[in-house]
Amino acid sequence: MTTIRITGGEWNGRGVRVPVTAAVRPTLARVRQSLFGILREEMRGNGVLDCYAGSGVLGFEALSRGATHVTFIERNPKCLAAIAESMRSFEAETKCRIIRGDVLHALRTYGSELRGIGIAFIDPPYGTVPLRQIADVLEEIAVPTLVIEHERREDINLLGSSYAEARRVDFGQTVLSILRQDREKE
Repeated sequence: MTTIRITGGEWNGRGVRVPVTAAVRPTLARVRQSLFGILREEMRGNGVLDCYAGSGVLGFEALSRGATHVTFIERNPKCLAAIAESMRSFEAETKCRIIRGDVLHALRTYGSELRGIGIAFIDPPYGTVPLRQIADVLEEIAVPTLVIEHERREDINLLGSSYAEARRVDFGQTVLSILRQDREKE
């Protein structure tokens, strides 16, 4: 296992465990710094959902910067072990929940328990997941803000959903799309 560092907040500089596996592509430090700079005010006091959690770095970074709690959804056993190890290292067991399994299935199964989440991070293996279906379930759960990390060439068109792109930040081939619920469509 290796580590990557938290870039700000209470745990700035502390390490998050990362399993050595091709299944994990941790969000780069400069991307995280930009993202959490944009979400600075929104992060405080909100619960966070880290879909396709991998190492869990987005969720731990959110906790470090003022999120009240985080729910990690992941199915890879090595990633789950790394998240649990980081959780113990940060002594954050009371602020974290881990759901093992497929994201879409987990959202449908635990949706009512996830109500009240303010921000959902969606950082799947590029081009491999049904983003529209995931957005539809998050819309039912009433998550107001989605952050999708994707490849520049990947179309994340959610036409017809209540989400509209509020901001897009490009980092070479990696793009962050921040979507917010469009209240007029509800």
